[in-house]
Amino acid sequence: MLNNRLVITLGASWQIVPELLGFTNPKLKVYKNHSNLIEIQKLRNEYKIQPVDEVWVITTGGIKTQNSIEALKNWNKNYNFDLKIFRLGEVDELATVEECRFMADYIYRTVLHASEKVNKLYLSLAGGRKTMSADMQKAGGIFGCDAMLHVVTKSITTRDDFTALTKHKFDSELPNFLIDYIIPLVTFDKIERDMVLNTTPQIIAQNYPLSNDGRLLNNLYDEINKRSKNAINLLFNYSQELLGTTELSNFRALYSLPPVLIEKLKTTPITYDIAKKLPKAELHCHFGGIANPKEMIEIAKSNAIEVKKILHENLSFAEWLKQVRQLVVSNDMKQLLELVPNVETIRKEKFTDIHEPFTVAGFLMQFDGFSDMLDKFIYGELNDELFKGIDIRKYESLGDLQGSGLLQSENSIRKASQILVSQCKEHNVKYIEVRCSPHNYTRGGLCAEKVVELMMDEFEKSTTYFNLIFIASRHGKMSNVHKHIELAKDMLKSNEKFRGFFAGFDLAGAEDAKSAEELRSAFLSIMEECSNITIHAGETKEVESIWEAVYHLNADRIGHGLKLKDSSKLMDKFKNRKITLEMCPTSNDQIVGFNKNYPLIYYLNNGIRVTINTDNPGISKTNFSQEFVKLNEISYRDLTQWEAIQLIKNALSASFSSFDVRQKFTLLAEKDILNIFN
Repeated sequence: MLNNRLVITLGASWQIVPELLGFTNPKLKVYKNHSNLIEIQKLRNEYKIQPVDEVWVITTGGIKTQNSIEALKNWNKNYNFDLKIFRLGEVDELATVEECRFMADYIYRTVLHASEKVNKLYLSLAGGRKTMSADMQKAGGIFGCDAMLHVVTKSITTRDDFTALTKHKFDSELPNFLIDYIIPLVTFDKIERDMVLNTTPQIIAQNYPLSNDGRLLNNLYDEINKRSKNAINLLFNYSQELLGTTELSNFRALYSLPPVLIEKLKTTPITYDIAKKLPKAELHCHFGGIANPKEMIEIAKSNAIEVKKILHENLSFAEWLKQVRQLVVSNDMKQLLELVPNVETIRKEKFTDIHEPFTVAGFLMQFDGFSDMLDKFIYGELNDELFKGIDIRKYESLGDLQGSGLLQSENSIRKASQILVSQCKEHNVKYIEVRCSPHNYTRGGLCAEKVVELMMDEFEKSTTYFNLIFIASRHGKMSNVHKHIELAKDMLKSNEKFRGFFAGFDLAGAEDAKSAEELRSAFLSIMEECSNITIHAGETKEVESIWEAVYHLNADRIGHGLKLKDSSKLMDKFKNRKITLEMCPTSNDQIVGFNKNYPLIYYLNNGIRVTINTDNPGISKTNFSQEFVKLNEISYRDLTQWEAIQLIKNALSASFSSFDVRQKFTLLAEKDILNIFN
């Protein structure tokens, strides 16, 4: 366990040591009778001063200080502090410039040694010559400390008091009329180490040994002065050295941080609390998978008025919902699954005369107050351990109740949008690109344009900056692909508001349904608009699927890209063209399954512009902050804070927004990050 250390310069008066220790260590009761004891205690608490274990004393080698040291040692016999004496031999009165320089260097060396392997370091500005106190203050500003302490003595009114105070051996409590002359102070709060210490070569104690005979092997005093004069150049060289270690640059302002803080960011694993504070950018989030069971119930309840009308008109529907509610309340999952064996029973087999999404909404409303039962209904045996490597089709089916089933009315679309806005606010997401297939939400009577209008209407109320990406699906008819491409083109021509929201086009779905090459002719139309393209590839198929997405569909970004590592040539292409990977740790693990071999950190270390995303936060039971710490579970090592920030920078750089928007949110995020870590 590391100790708390006090470093003091000492002259002829040894009493300064117990006067200081009486402040740091109240058990000594030096200030017990002080009339301002309460204020002294407040001062100690305000600066969080902890009791000292070690006392390092720096002094000269003369006879006067020798007597002072002997008195101090005698006093310490009753207290047993770990007392270390550092005497600069052959220097007595500090009467020459050379002697003062020797002492300054010696103080620097001692504080340098004291600052290593310590819990709390306190420095005293009282004791010894004024030049020694000045050098101690400079040393604290260079090597850092947790506080600088001082003791001042008020003018003593009588000769008897002066004699009594200067000759007191501090082996008993001082009376009120004497101790009141002494006032302990904290002159400086915590001071961080100067960044020039960590520029190459680093200044460390082992390179500057403590020689007590006045001879200096390396002149630390001169080295510090030289570095201070050249600080700007040294720090520039240091930042350039950092920039040269990776093909990806982080936020520029981070390189101006103290090297010791940069090193801490580069070695400290990201935690959920820090991840939640960070300003984030999300590039891969599907609108049809944002809601967890509790949120699905809230979306369903937004349709309550319509559902109640249907209940009055359709008694069999009302009776069926009553049965569902009874089974939910009684926690009878077995009977519930017999009544409703699958989602298709609700959507397509029961009550076909009722408009969508009201059968699904009515069903979900019966779980109000029992969201854990809905969770069991949807996920079944897929608990945390089994929800891993389940295959893409089984994973997608988990979202059938919300994406395909529930998002078919104006109220559902609005409520889901509001929930996503709330999620972004909770997790400090500053910028997000939301993926959607508007034609898939039209079975309840809405047209695709109206779906988009509803989403934009809710998103523009948010402080988060929202953009939209349209999705075409590999499975299903080619006509559905064309419909979404035409929708994008038509709205870009006719809707000014949409032009501000539309970010690009995506291809999703099981990769074995249709290849990128088969879809090229359809995509040529959207390419003519110079739209940004992102393609789901390399998630469940081999690296050739990624190659096809890049070369046949001109992908600017790739969703998932788990197999990219299997082709070094393609990786080089990604680096050279700055093609971005949108990785989603939780859903990738749930669909594919990883055991400490998830490749995100590998890609990051090899210069690939990779980002971290949620995919379907509701389906995957994750959120925008959790994705950062999920990496620590499935990667070969923990993600560091520096790397987490790099992922955010990557996302902002790769976003499908305009240059002005990217620049604005990059600067805002940079400012927020500096405030978090400074």
